[in-house]
Amino acid sequence: MTLVKSLAARGIGAFWSIFVIPKLAYDVIRHPLAFFGAKKRENRPNCLDDPELGTHGFIRIEGMRYHYVANGPEDKPLMLLVHGFPECWYSWRYQLKEFKKDYRVVAIDNRGYGETDKPPNVSDYQMSYLVGDIEKLVNAFGYKSCILVGHDWGAAIAWAVASKFPSIVDKLIIMNVPHGKAFAKHLATSRSQFLKSWYIFLFQLPWLAEWLIWANDYKAFDSMMRWYHNAVSKDDIEALKYSISQSGSDDIHTSSQNTCRCAHTKFEKLYYADCIDEGKGLISFLVLGLILQS
Repeated sequence: MTLVKSLAARGIGAFWSIFVIPKLAYDVIRHPLAFFGAKKRENRPNCLDDPELGTHGFIRIEGMRYHYVANGPEDKPLMLLVHGFPECWYSWRYQLKEFKKDYRVVAIDNRGYGETDKPPNVSDYQMSYLVGDIEKLVNAFGYKSCILVGHDWGAAIAWAVASKFPSIVDKLIIMNVPHGKAFAKHLATSRSQFLKSWYIFLFQLPWLAEWLIWANDYKAFDSMMRWYHNAVSKDDIEALKYSISQSGSDDIHTSSQNTCRCAHTKFEKLYYADCIDEGKGLISFLVLGLILQS
């Protein structure tokens, strides 16, 4: 069943690649040096070490080293911030400063991102591991529970944490990701949403998604962040580029993409357990939705 779902996901991803590959080929032909000109940033942007954001730290749990930035008194309640794709702890720079008076605010680099360890295999990024990371980190920081805040893929992780480990979540704050039940129902009835979720399938393909991020010296970051107009500065974008360019170009890209590539494995059992019958996964549900819409 897992093999069938994986092949189905990659098959749909291959379909979407028909629209992506010509654009990449055009960019290569037009500006080959620029396309392959991604740089590994040697100079760390100063904004990443702004003392007002907090203190950098590392913690090792069961062989995995996690990077985090913490701000606020240690005797205050824990507010744990989980970022999305393809970002890092720095996405929470405003929250680290805003809530430091009332909380011990901790922004982590997720598994596979930034300065946190990057296991080599796709299977290392199953949702069960991502959820387990959060549960272990809460305990490692010396707390029994936290206010859990998630954005984008981090929000999906936060939903799953609240489902599997409800006792460690005092409050759950979700940004821009609906609960799995609502999301699955909408996908099954909305052709528009199904088409907007094209990247979930495209990311199942090896290398292609990495190239989309890596091409033209991470130009994708400029394109994504222009939606926010003046809220994101050039220094902020450079900080994100620096984060994803570290630890070897191919490895770092692949590790962050692998969180998405596991969307058809353990993710569906944790996140969609209450909205999909046993044995039917997220990819199967998406394919069914497409058929119903046709």
